[in-house]
Amino acid sequence: MGKKVIPSIIKAFTEGGYDWANVDKKDGGFDYLIAFNGNLFHIACDMSFIKNDSDLYAIGSGGQFAAGYLYACKQATPDTWGSELAEDFAEQAILCATRFDVNTGLPVQVITQDRI
Repeated sequence: MGKKVIPSIIKAFTEGGYDWANVDKKDGGFDYLIAFNGNLFHIACDMSFIKNDSDLYAIGSGGQFAAGYLYACKQATPDTWGSELAEDFAEQAILCATRFDVNTGLPVQVITQDRI
């Protein structure tokens, strides 16, 4: 991740004229979730990347609420956790975040990717 993906993102930003290192996050910074080599990573606006032990991620406004909901669901259903159930839980997590965060809004669109 650190040797291939991050440098390629930096190169693409540089070639596109985007000065990512000097963008104030409140003025349009970014966070990404990227699947790479069968793993999910959170890439922050400073190009740091995070892989957490729970394999659950939620970014953006309301992300902390959505992550809490997903974590609780995964703990309650560890033996049945699969892509179909995860998709349902992800949609409910976003709906939950809309109730607790004024900056989280509808509609909800969930796309899943299975690890191959």
